[in-house]
Amino acid sequence: PETLETAPARSAARPSPAPAARPAPPEAPTGGRGAAPQSQQAEGAGGGASAGRTRATEQAAQGASGQKLVARWGGQIVAAIERQKRYPSGTRAAGRVRLAILVAPAGRLAGVSVRGSSGNAQLDRAAVAAVQRARLPRAPNGLSSESYPFTVTLRFAP
Repeated sequence: PETLETAPARSAARPSPAPAARPAPPEAPTGGRGAAPQSQQAEGAGGGASAGRTRATEQAAQGASGQKLVARWGGQIVAAIERQKRYPSGTRAAGRVRLAILVAPAGRLAGVSVRGSSGNAQLDRAAVAAVQRARLPRAPNGLSSESYPFTVTLRFAP
């Protein structure tokens, strides 16, 4: 079985526990204004659709769904590469080749390199060739980075 690892994603910020209430600072003269300007109100205040949601919790929710999209896309990428894998002639070697690949959202291969050699140059070259031949799928909607790194392990046996 082949494995797929995505590069470590930046961990989504976890919301910290609510700070203890502080005593109100002495009131400054308001000059007739009773409420703080809109730019100074806390995000999520006001009971609208975003009430109670902070920027950190929204980013965390988007990060989790983004990781699922990348993982699903990665599975499709591995399947495309597996279809192009060819055992090299002239050798009876067996082994695993770990590759680092970089893929653009359009499905264009932006880079490939051997991260972990099988110990046999023919197997390593066959693994790189499989990646280069593969028609990689486009990224799912919602992924907008310039490129995404993946680590793919291909196994070869005679």
